[in-house]
Amino acid sequence: MSQESYADYSIIHKYLEQQKLHEEELQRYIDENEELSTKLEVATKELQSAKDELENSQSRAEELQQKVTERDNEIRRLTTTINTLNQKIAVMTKGNRR
Repeated sequence: MSQESYADYSIIHKYLEQQKLHEEELQRYIDENEELSTKLEVATKELQSAKDELENSQSRAEELQQKVTERDNEIRRLTTTINTLNQKIAVMTKGNRR
């Protein structure tokens, strides 16, 4: 009978050890999951920040492109005006030489 109680104790002891190992492993997985969730949250915020920065950069680039286009048009207009004035000056100068 003492062997049976030792065997029962041994089985219960092994069961408790396995349960403890299972709980420790489960806690490791829970901790790892929390750590990964935190890292994912940080990465998601960084990604959103990068997206926002990209959108701002694209918006700024579009504004600058619009300014360049406006200035280019202004330069063309001024060039046309200068050419017209040069032609008028040339005509007036030729008229005065005669």
